[in-house]
Amino acid sequence: MASHYFGGNARERSHRTSHARTLGKGIACTLLLSLALAGYVLPSFTASNTTASSRNHGGRRSRALRTGPSMMAAAIDMPPTGYDTQRKILKVVKWPHAALRRKNEEVTVFDEKLHMLAVNLFDTLRKEGGGVGLAAPQVGVNMRVMAYFEVKGEKAVGKLLVNPRIVKRGEDTDVDMEECLSFPGVKGPVVRPTWVEVEAQTIDGKVRNFRIEGNEARLFQHEYDHLDGVVFIDHLDKATLDKNLLKLQNLKNEYMNRGGMDPMP
Repeated sequence: MASHYFGGNARERSHRTSHARTLGKGIACTLLLSLALAGYVLPSFTASNTTASSRNHGGRRSRALRTGPSMMAAAIDMPPTGYDTQRKILKVVKWPHAALRRKNEEVTVFDEKLHMLAVNLFDTLRKEGGGVGLAAPQVGVNMRVMAYFEVKGEKAVGKLLVNPRIVKRGEDTDVDMEECLSFPGVKGPVVRPTWVEVEAQTIDGKVRNFRIEGNEARLFQHEYDHLDGVVFIDHLDKATLDKNLLKLQNLKNEYMNRGGMDPMP
């Protein structure tokens, strides 16, 4: 998720531009020891356990999930190589890349490859500049993994969630402008619940339950949507989509000009 328009509510907007500067506590892992010594640390999983009642939030437009690249897919449509075996900056795929709609598989093996994917997600997110969140399908990796920065003043705490699941959504909602790294230049108002209760696994497979509120809840829901094959333009009304029509058409043209053969709906 891009950070340029993030924060606020329907009654009282507060647009904040946040730049991720630092990461949170590191993870003890032999594979990443050299990274830690070099000053790069993976975030710890931090959350609060709070209970609240809620009804499920509905009304979101659904899209059919793709199950994988076709046999005739062009190179641009294929998953990246080395994303979990070597440290590298991954390319953020842009709409209408099919990876944004494919089914994302749950993680069942918590090993060194998952750690390397986590490192690459955060490296890529930092490289992108204005972004504060990134889901694995946005780099062409169709797994239920997401990373984001919880910005607190001048600091940014990195959080990595594996196989997250929304348990409850708040009944109260607010609206704010959103952008996305997979939709450069496109923006619009999105209505979301003000809080969610979540169950997720840490990078080493431990299950955690927690509640998040406010701006972090919006950020989490934006990235969580990606794991279900939903993108933020699915939430926009027709008037807003019409305003962004030229930008969307340009993105589609760029995809096709690069040899893309499997555009998503």
